[in-house]
Amino acid sequence: MTTEDSGPPVPDANDVHGDFVDRYLVNDGGLVLVPQQLEGRTVSFHVELEDGGFETFGGVGANDGTFFVIGVPDGARYTLELGNVRVHTDARVLHLGSNSLGRPDTFQADRNEGLSLFVSGLSPWTEEDELQVHSWNAGIGFYSTSSQSPPFQENAPDAGDTELDAGVLDFEGEPVPEAARGDDLTLLQLHGERSDAGVLVKTAVRALATQTTLAIGAPTPLAGTFVTLPLEHGTFTLRAPEFTRHGALVGPSAQPFVARLLVDAHPGAFGRTTHTGGTPDLAVVELPPDAGETALSFQYGNPFSSSWTPFVSAGALYDLQYRVALPDGGMTFPRSELGFVSVALLKDAAAAGPIAPLVTPPRDVLLDGQASAVALTGVSTTPVVSWTAPAFGAPRRVEIEVVRLEPTMIGGTRRVGAGTLRVLGGVTRVRLPPGMLNPRQTYYLRVTALALPDTYDATWPLLDVGPPAGAASASTAAFTTR
Repeated sequence: MTTEDSGPPVPDANDVHGDFVDRYLVNDGGLVLVPQQLEGRTVSFHVELEDGGFETFGGVGANDGTFFVIGVPDGARYTLELGNVRVHTDARVLHLGSNSLGRPDTFQADRNEGLSLFVSGLSPWTEEDELQVHSWNAGIGFYSTSSQSPPFQENAPDAGDTELDAGVLDFEGEPVPEAARGDDLTLLQLHGERSDAGVLVKTAVRALATQTTLAIGAPTPLAGTFVTLPLEHGTFTLRAPEFTRHGALVGPSAQPFVARLLVDAHPGAFGRTTHTGGTPDLAVVELPPDAGETALSFQYGNPFSSSWTPFVSAGALYDLQYRVALPDGGMTFPRSELGFVSVALLKDAAAAGPIAPLVTPPRDVLLDGQASAVALTGVSTTPVVSWTAPAFGAPRRVEIEVVRLEPTMIGGTRRVGAGTLRVLGGVTRVRLPPGMLNPRQTYYLRVTALALPDTYDATWPLLDVGPPAGAASASTAAFTTR
C-alpha cells in the first residue's frame, strides 16, 4: 500500500483488486460491456480468525466497475461480498462480471403480455409436444410451453391440430423482443412420443423464424407458417445408472425421478462467451429412473445457423422433500426440492460416448462438525461447512446455495433464496460469512461440486467456459439456527 498526501490510500499491485463488468452477448457475435456502478456500494472482504470470528476489510469501488481493498494479508483466504455475489478465494485479482444473452437495455414483459399465435404448418399436435421461443438479441435463452402453467393461456391446441388460432403464450417476466432493435424470434415445435417402456423422446421438427415487437398490456398477434426442418441423426449411449445411483449422497431420502439427455444449441462459441442462462432444445429424451445403460438413436432438426454450437447435457434429477415446524407443533406440507448429477459435452464427444458423470456429489457434508443428513437445531449463523471431496472427479469450484424455508399461510412450505457462496481453490471447508443466515430460521444447504475444463480461470469466478463440464449436488437436511 502507498499513500498520497492529497488523497486516500492507493493500492499496490499485491493488494486485492479487480473489476465487476457485465458482458452482454448480442446476435452479431459482439460483446457489450457494462461496468457495475460501485461508487458508494459496500464491498466487504471477510477473513476468518482463529477464534471463529471474522476480520472484515472494507473495499473501495468506482463507477468504472473497478474495486480494491487494502489490508487483506498476503496469502490469506477471504470471502468477498458485493451485493449478492460471494466468492471465497485467495486470489489477489478478481474479475466478477458474468455473461448474459442479448442487449443490456431490454425490459421485462408484464402479466398478459406475450404472443397470440395465428400459425399453420405444425406437425400434428400430441399431448407430449411443446413450443419453444428463442431470441438471442432480446435475451430469451429458453422459453417453453412445457414450463408454463398452463402451457397456453388461451386456445391450446388439441390432439392432431396443425394450426393455432389465437393460441396465447404469456411472456410475463421474459425480455421483450423489439423488431426495430434487430431482435430475432424463433419458434420451435418439439414433437414428442412416449414408448411403452416409458421413454419419452421429443425432437425439433418444425420452426418459424420472424420478428415482432410485443404490445403493451395485451398479447401481440403473430401470424406465420412453420416449416419442416432438415433432420440430422443423433446416436448416443447413456450410462443412466451412473447418474441415478447417488441418492444417499444427493440428500436425505433423495430419490431419482428421471434420467435424461438433451441436445441443445448454444448461441455462438463456448469459452469466455459461454452463456449459461438457458438454451433452446433440439432434442429431449427422458428415461425412467431405473433405466439401465441405454443406446439412443433419433432424428432432430436444427433451425439455427452454423455460428451456434450444438452440445449434449445428460444426467439425473432427484426429488428431496422439506418441511418446516409450525408454532402449534405440527409440520407444513412437504415441498419438493431438486438434486442432480449431470454432465455437458460437445455433441461429437457425447456421440463418441458412452456418457457418464465427470464428478460425483461431495461426501459427508458437516455443519460445525455435525452430520448434516439429520435435522439439526441451534446451528450458529456463521457455521463452518465442510465436506469430503467427491469419490470421483476433481471439482474446480464448489457452490454452497443457502435456501431459507418458511411456512405459507395455508400450511405449505415456501423457498426463499438466501444466496450462494462460490468456493475456489480446492478447499473442503469454509465458514459462511455474516448475513447469509439469520437467527431462529430454518434452512438447508445445497453443496454442488463443479468439474470444469482446463480453460476455466478462477480469477473469473462467475464465468463458466462450457463443456466438458460436470455438476453434482449434495443437500443437507433442514436445520434451524439459534
